[in-house]
Amino acid sequence: MFFSSALPVFNRNQGEIERARQEQRQIEARIRGLSASIQAEVETSYLQYSNARVTLERIEGTMLIKARDVRSITEFSYRRGEATLVELLDAQRAYNETIQAYNDARAEFARSLYLIDAVTGKAQ
Repeated sequence: MFFSSALPVFNRNQGEIERARQEQRQIEARIRGLSASIQAEVETSYLQYSNARVTLERIEGTMLIKARDVRSITEFSYRRGEATLVELLDAQRAYNETIQAYNDARAEFARSLYLIDAVTGKAQ
């Protein structure tokens, strides 16, 4: 009767095997880190998108209409002689600033959409 078994004492590749295991653990840790980083980036880009959308809706819904109405009323009053030129110019300035804020909000909204596309790798 004969019995044989491999003893790890004489295995010369133990160091290489352990090195490979350590490399595998390091790669797994990097994968987990990248996954967490990507998840955080997606969440951040979604929050930017949500904020940009809310800002844009607020400006479109209230501020733009009010600024347009104030400018029209002041212009009408100026034509009738009830408002001064300074009041008309002030109303026009306020309207221009509102339009500028609206354009900025639209640009930020578009940037947030592009950021979501870039982060997720999909076109929305």
